[in-house]
Amino acid sequence: MTQHGFARYNEFEIIEDNEKFISYKLTSSNKTKELYPYDFELLITYTILENGVSIKWSVKNTDSKKIYFSIGAHPAFNISNINDYYLEFKKRNNTCQIVMEPPYHNEINDINLKNLELDAKTFKGDALIYTNVDAINLKNKNEKEYLKVSFENFPLVGIWTPYYKETNSTAPFLCIEPWYGLCDNINSDKIYKNKKYINSLEIGESFETSYKIEII
Repeated sequence: MTQHGFARYNEFEIIEDNEKFISYKLTSSNKTKELYPYDFELLITYTILENGVSIKWSVKNTDSKKIYFSIGAHPAFNISNINDYYLEFKKRNNTCQIVMEPPYHNEINDINLKNLELDAKTFKGDALIYTNVDAINLKNKNEKEYLKVSFENFPLVGIWTPYYKETNSTAPFLCIEPWYGLCDNINSDKIYKNKKYINSLEIGESFETSYKIEII
C-alpha cells in the first residue's frame, strides 16, 4: 500500500447523520483485501462541539482470525507566517522524540518538551514525532484565541508542514496528527506483527478512541 494506508482512497458509506454529527463506515471488500488481508469494519464519527469538533474511530475485527492495524489522523490548520506561532504541549510520563531515518525510525528518550517556537527550519528534517503527549496548543504570538488538539492516551503525535529548501519556507498550514501506529523501526525484523506501535484485535473485538479539535 502507499504512504498513509488505504482507507483514505476508499468511499465510505454514510450510516447516520443529523445537525450535530455524521458517521461514516468502511467495510472490507475485495478491493481492500488487495492491500490489507483482513476483514474489518471502520467507523468514523464527527460530532460538532460548542467550540470545535470531536472525531471518534471504531475498528472492529469481523475476520475469523486475529487482525493487525494502524490508524492515524492528518488534520491541517491554516496559518500565515510560521514565525508567529509556537506550540504548547501537555504530556504524560517520559516523552520520546522519534527521528525519521526513511524508511525507518529511531527513538531519542526522555526529552524535555514544554513549549516549542516554530520557524521554517523546524521542519527541515521532516515531521516532528513524539510519544506520550495528550494535547497540543497551537498559538499565535499576536492573538488571544488559539487552537487546541486533544488526544488523550494516544501513543504518538506527528507535527508536520512541507519545508521548501530553495526558499527556506513552509506551506501555509501546519498538521497536528494523532497516531496509533508508525513506520518500521531501524532495527526491524521485517515481521509486521512485531512492529512497534502496531495494534491488534482478537476475533469479534473492537477498538475505540477519539480526539478533539477546539478553538479556545
